[in-house]
Amino acid sequence: MSQLIKQAMDYYRHGNFGAAVDCLDHVLTHRPRDAEALELRGVIHRATGRFEVAIIALETAQDVRPLSCTARLALADCYCVCGRAESARSIYQDLSELPNLPCHLLSDVAAGAARVGDYGVALGVCQTALKREPGSDQALYGVVFYMSKAGLPAVEILPLARQLMEQAPGVFLYRVAVVTLLESLDDLVAGYLVIADATPAELRSLECACCVQRLMKLYGEFGDATRAEMCRLQLAALPSS
Repeated sequence: MSQLIKQAMDYYRHGNFGAAVDCLDHVLTHRPRDAEALELRGVIHRATGRFEVAIIALETAQDVRPLSCTARLALADCYCVCGRAESARSIYQDLSELPNLPCHLLSDVAAGAARVGDYGVALGVCQTALKREPGSDQALYGVVFYMSKAGLPAVEILPLARQLMEQAPGVFLYRVAVVTLLESLDDLVAGYLVIADATPAELRSLECACCVQRLMKLYGEFGDATRAEMCRLQLAALPSS
């Protein structure tokens, strides 16, 4: 890697994208098919929302040599945003099958696969993450979330969701996941008991309007007017979609 590319990488890691691109453009003026420069340029453009430009850089780099996992993920994300779902799906699938996919990319690959509707692939990636980090509540939440998205029966998901709640009792979202599953099984009493002692801060932590609406209705069902009102206020405070 040339000194200019190293400098560009340093700028990129520190969030100075403009300076990084300037360095890379200087390299590419003299070496238009420098794969390292093209790949990094594509990753940066993806990070700054210039998806079409990023695709050109990444595809050109790919013509020279295979892309890194990070760059392949960036290319898939760009394809997804630009309406090329099948191309994106193929890359997410390929990445999900890599035995040495870096841990820090697993959640992004899962999220990408989910964006193109491949919930089974997303679930598999989260299961891989959980095998690598058995104590990770985030990985376990991914498994629970994508099991639900993949349409698996709530009765199969609930034990894992309860395990998640017990593993990280301070994360209110995990309790809400249990409530959602219990509601789908028509066990409203058990669902209410899970969140009967929710604090104002916990209710304000919810950013999903559907979750807040669900809790507001449940609190109303059991005459908990105080928390139902908290939910109403939180719903009003959330940005409209």
